[in-house]
Amino acid sequence: MLNNREYFVSRLNTINLDKKCNVTNIKFEEFKMFSLNNTGDYYTCIRTEDISNYKVFVKTVHLEIVEKNDKQITETTLTLLDVITTYWSANFHMKSLLLIRDMKEFLNGVKEEIGIKDIAKVKEKHVTNLNILGKFEFHIDISQNHNAKVALGKCSYTVVQTSPLIK
Repeated sequence: MLNNREYFVSRLNTINLDKKCNVTNIKFEEFKMFSLNNTGDYYTCIRTEDISNYKVFVKTVHLEIVEKNDKQITETTLTLLDVITTYWSANFHMKSLLLIRDMKEFLNGVKEEIGIKDIAKVKEKHVTNLNILGKFEFHIDISQNHNAKVALGKCSYTVVQTSPLIK
């Protein structure tokens, strides 16, 4: 809830999780996020396909996490398929940042309250892959009279992080 006047609402149709030995696969389907003004009325759930005023839409996402070499190397691959659309504005950006900050603060408070401590995992190597295989559109509202659009058809990005082993 943002200033008790506006809400972020998200809808996710499907989550599939498959865990086998050192491989975890997660698939998300039909995710939409939109904002809604608090009018005092009750909110009823809307089917994903009926949401037209969304800020974010992701049709299909695959997340694969593979641990190799006695769990010293982790490779994470995030693949965005089909349609990925985002409508961004300064207002949405600020509200998103505030929401993320508040959620982190809340989760840290819960962890502290129930005594969960972060355990630093020492990995020799971590590989992160991002693959955009569908139609990616990023719409930016600059002002009432100006906007921009960035569109990609296919894009891949890989980051390899290595850290020294602590002995």
